[in-house]
Amino acid sequence: MQSQTPWEALVPVRLLVVDDDPSLRRLFELLGNDHPGIDGIDTAADGPSALASAHRLPPDGIVLDADLRGADGLALIPSLQLAGPDAVVVVFSSAPYADDTQARRAGADAFVEKGTDPEVLLTRVIDLVDRRRAAASP
Repeated sequence: MQSQTPWEALVPVRLLVVDDDPSLRRLFELLGNDHPGIDGIDTAADGPSALASAHRLPPDGIVLDADLRGADGLALIPSLQLAGPDAVVVVFSSAPYADDTQARRAGADAFVEKGTDPEVLLTRVIDLVDRRRAAASP
């Protein structure tokens, strides 16, 4: 009998990655395209693009940089949650003002520091989405 990967039993998730670093957005696209737990990844470089993407196709999970070239990514959380009310929001940042407490106060489900392996971050987001789905099911 073949062993299953941890994601074979899960319903794949749609992710939105919001970061002003084009190389980081591209890295997440590449990782997500090959990840069995991910159905698709949209990316955005700024708040308006992120909101447009979330309204067009609400994501299951959002990876959000707290510092979007001078803009406060944490301030986007309420608007993103209106666009995708069931989406898990994970703040991914190295901004000095952003930490777990600040991210959660702003409405995020989790905080992951930049420098963390992107595969670990994707695993964390998928796990949070899976937990939210399990809690919502009868």
